Amino acid sequence: AYDVMGSVDVHNPTSGIVTIKSVTADMTLEATRGTWQEKIGARYDAGSVKFSPSSVAPGGSATLTVTIPSYCTSGKAGAAGGSYGDYQVTLHISTSAGTLVVTSRNMHRILAA
Repeated sequence: AYDVMGSVDVHNPTSGIVTIKSVTADMTLEATRGTWQEKIGARYDAGSVKFSPSSVAPGGSATLTVTIPSYCTSGKAGAAGGSYGDYQVTLHISTSAGTLVVTSRNMHRILAA
């Protein structure tokens, strides 16, 4: 098991504080190489994730950092880079101003041992 770290630049254009109530994450398998147990399109629901900060000031900007738990059970990957799965990470951010969905531009690669 390990943690996937991420960040999102956020801006509050309103005249009031926006509170970040919760963040959930899921990872969807987009591509594989070699032997991979899951099929393309398989989705891992990471559930609630740790995040900071919990609010953004009126007219302010911040970097929302998230820590996503991953429960991959593969051992340490070999140097050859044999099999892997590329996952797209999606964050669901619930705030006092509404819910936002943010999808990563970069894939999270899991290497098989």
